[in-house]
Amino acid sequence: ESTIELIFAAFATTASASTSLIMQLLRHPAVLEKLREELRSCGLLHDGCLCQGELRLDSIISLKYLDCVIKEVLRLFAPVSGGYRIATQTFELD
Repeated sequence: ESTIELIFAAFATTASASTSLIMQLLRHPAVLEKLREELRSCGLLHDGCLCQGELRLDSIISLKYLDCVIKEVLRLFAPVSGGYRIATQTFELD
């Protein structure tokens, strides 16, 4: 039962996070365009289509704006109810 629960939880959270990401990108076209620009600058997007070839880990790691967008979506829309993110250290904003 625990294994089935873990598999379901992994599937549900990925689906939920992906849906939230798509929803927010559609609501914020400027962010979507900036992501497209980042993908183009890394050679991963041409004429609206993903490039042929191998997607490498170093290419994915270099996508800093995409990383920020995904983290912000996860902050705003936690994929698991009650799984809220907390600061790991005290900080002051402004």
